[in-house]
Amino acid sequence: MKKFIFLTFGFILIILSGYYLNETIKKITAKTIGYESRYVHAFVRCMFHNDSLNNSFLKIRESYRNSGDTSQSFRKDKEWLKLVKINERDYALIESSGNLFTLSISLFGLLTWLIRRKKKIIIKWFDWIFLILSLFFLRETVVIGFDLTQMAKLCDEAKFWDFFGLHWFVPDIILFCLGIILLGFIIFYVVPKNYRLSFFLSGFFGSILSFFLIVRYVGPLLK
Repeated sequence: MKKFIFLTFGFILIILSGYYLNETIKKITAKTIGYESRYVHAFVRCMFHNDSLNNSFLKIRESYRNSGDTSQSFRKDKEWLKLVKINERDYALIESSGNLFTLSISLFGLLTWLIRRKKKIIIKWFDWIFLILSLFFLRETVVIGFDLTQMAKLCDEAKFWDFFGLHWFVPDIILFCLGIILLGFIIFYVVPKNYRLSFFLSGFFGSILSFFLIVRYVGPLLK
């Protein structure tokens, strides 16, 4: 029971801190390139906007309307297309800053655990912290899985792939499959057999409790 409680608490601590740091890093990145951020409760995350860029879009749209053009031809305007690319690049920078943080933490946790196990070091309490850190990538896997079931994606995240000329659906399927494979590898190969059930259950309950805490308390701190 003590093992289960310790692991559950560990999952909650890592998930909450990871979520907050991920969003904070994106906010800092956004601010450095001229974007403001606001926490959106419905999406449980920060959204970003650049008033100057938005005004530039509006001016082009209005110039076509004032000339009597009520079609969507303004979307083919060279200046409009240039602004679109700038917007996509900026969102790619913002999203990638958070993604790189998540990936780095996952790799650090997994590699540290594997190195210590290879040296046959007795498992200590902080080793479990490293193993939980290796599951940071699950944040993105869960979000991607939700997007795939809804067949929709937030504009901020979709623009990340638009910048590289890709539709979000295909890379999301690939990343989701890789996430599931990596999760299976960690649970059935990395986690010692006699700890698997406790690790799985603590991760399950810890994730549910963490989601509640994020929605109710941690998320609003990002305002």
